[in-house]
Amino acid sequence: MVSKRRSRNVLEKNPEIYETHGFLHHEIARRLVEYVKPTTEPSRIINDGAFDHYLTGLLKTRFTGSEVAENIDETTLPADLIVSNLYLQDVWEFEEAMRNYYRLTNPGGRVIMTMIGVGSFGELMQENGIVINGFPDIEDVGDFMHGLGFKDSVLFIEKINLTYEKLETLLNDLRVVGGRPFDPDKGLRTPNWLETWKENVAKECFDGELYTISFDVIYAEAGVPEVKNTPQKSGDVYVDITHLKADF
Repeated sequence: MVSKRRSRNVLEKNPEIYETHGFLHHEIARRLVEYVKPTTEPSRIINDGAFDHYLTGLLKTRFTGSEVAENIDETTLPADLIVSNLYLQDVWEFEEAMRNYYRLTNPGGRVIMTMIGVGSFGELMQENGIVINGFPDIEDVGDFMHGLGFKDSVLFIEKINLTYEKLETLLNDLRVVGGRPFDPDKGLRTPNWLETWKENVAKECFDGELYTISFDVIYAEAGVPEVKNTPQKSGDVYVDITHLKADF
């Protein structure tokens, strides 16, 4: 729990890390916006998990008549579309974040998210190696969305390979998507340990010129019913009828 919050806090306190190594977020943001195909122009959009304004700018360009708000807190108003780009893999309270998306999406609205999937960066997984945050499984994401009441869910995985000339650049990029290389929780890291680890990684993903790592990006999109049922902690179900239209 502390580790995921720490990795997120490091980026929030040091935005220059994101600016320098956030190219992956920007590339997936462009693909996400191309993928969004709402049936109507959303009047309000929430971009949750925004570090910079890159995705917000893309959304404003795509939906010129829409208001775009960034990040969710206790004062956030509902929206017709909620987007989240490579953010939820860093959130310890993943289920709570998903509940907030359902709660804050207007009836008939949609959510679309991307996140790093389980099994990513397997080339770096060495015994007593660097620490990688746990990533969500696509089946678990789909099941939880269905349980919350989302409808017409569409989930798929895009497999991506990246190549690097330097291992250090790879590790810095990894920090931005949830990796925690050389986390202090794992104890003292000596120069000998680092060299041994680099040698083991080279055997897995270095061809003599470039390092290659692979990872999965989960895309998840779903709608919210026109009549939205919201389970309460008491076990009761709240039914929102404020958006119902009479048909006489």
